[in-house]
Amino acid sequence: MAEIGAEDREAPDADLRASVGSLLAAARIDAGLSIEDVATRFNLRPSFVTAVEEGRGDDHMDWSYERNHIRAIATMLAVDLPEGF
Repeated sequence: MAEIGAEDREAPDADLRASVGSLLAAARIDAGLSIEDVATRFNLRPSFVTAVEEGRGDDHMDWSYERNHIRAIATMLAVDLPEGF
């Protein structure tokens, strides 16, 4: 079994998080969806979606879970995430 690299366990820096959050917020708005729509689709708290869009993390969620939720949201919104996310 391959070992998970440190880059997979550590959250990206604040600038990258903010950039991804802005991309997701713009795509959500362009799609005509509310924060609540996205949260409901993935069974997430609206405050989590807001935190992602604002480039903040979730203190109550492990980064690997948070990243997977962000990737799922990006897929739904047809957003290509930057390298390393």
